[in-house]
Amino acid sequence: MTTTAIIAYSIVIPVYNAEATLATLLARIQAVMDPLSVPYEVIFVEDRGGDNSWELIRDLYEQYPQIVCGVRLSRNFGQHAATLCGLHIATGEWVITLDDDLQLPPEAIPQLIDRQRDTQADCVYGIYTESHQPFIRKMGSRLMQYVMRQTFACSVDVSSFRLLRRELVQKMLRHRQGLLFLDGLIGWHTQDVAAATVTRQKRQYGQSGYNLWSLAALLLHLIFNYTLFPLRIAFGLGCLSLGLGIAFYLRWLPIPLGKGLSITQALVGSVWIVGGLLGISIAIAVAYLLRIYVTVQQKPLFSVRETLPPSE
Repeated sequence: MTTTAIIAYSIVIPVYNAEATLATLLARIQAVMDPLSVPYEVIFVEDRGGDNSWELIRDLYEQYPQIVCGVRLSRNFGQHAATLCGLHIATGEWVITLDDDLQLPPEAIPQLIDRQRDTQADCVYGIYTESHQPFIRKMGSRLMQYVMRQTFACSVDVSSFRLLRRELVQKMLRHRQGLLFLDGLIGWHTQDVAAATVTRQKRQYGQSGYNLWSLAALLLHLIFNYTLFPLRIAFGLGCLSLGLGIAFYLRWLPIPLGKGLSITQALVGSVWIVGGLLGISIAIAVAYLLRIYVTVQQKPLFSVRETLPPSE
């Protein structure tokens, strides 16, 4: 930034195929932030969506160099990695993360600020009660919220619209892991979390970058990176299999041999059941080992190609 004033708010926006909304988004952010009369910056992180978003970010930077920063990643790394990149660059005492699609309106930023002042929370989420998503997507989101609540004893729902205290951001940036889930990092470092209800608007341009499969992958990242639930499931299945085997051989479990089930069928079925349980257990163990391997490699979660203003 060209100004030496202390930045009060850094607004981080991961950008993916958003050329149709960026100019409007920045104008609406300015309309909200300018009346606050505090220094702020808007950081656009272009995640290589393939459209002309970067060219538009360059134009916005040339028009508003006092408030606009731009980062172009070297390839597509995903929303969470792009947001993390913005957190590294942000200099504000408070950091706000916001989507580029205008579904979560920037006009709700003051609600998050007021809610933080009332609760003194480290993180305030902008959550919505109504959703215009398809039914399957709604169910996937609800499952994600349930797992978050159970894993981190989180008292509120989470979203990509967040207000974060600088100290919390610094803790998140020091965290080292190979697979990234921002809300998992937040839940790991603090339980001082609050929420403000905002109105979610219908998407006017483009389509969401998330689908059912990507939500499932995100859910698996959360479960395997922050819980021991899969290992407990594997242990429970192993105990169940052992118990059934002992009960069968001690004749506690009545099996109708000669009455529709032969010895061969019983043996083959037992082999398939035990094999399935072993397969599940091995797959779970391999999933954890893979995450350990990725973390030990210490590969960067993102790579920057270009910045505005240009880095020295």
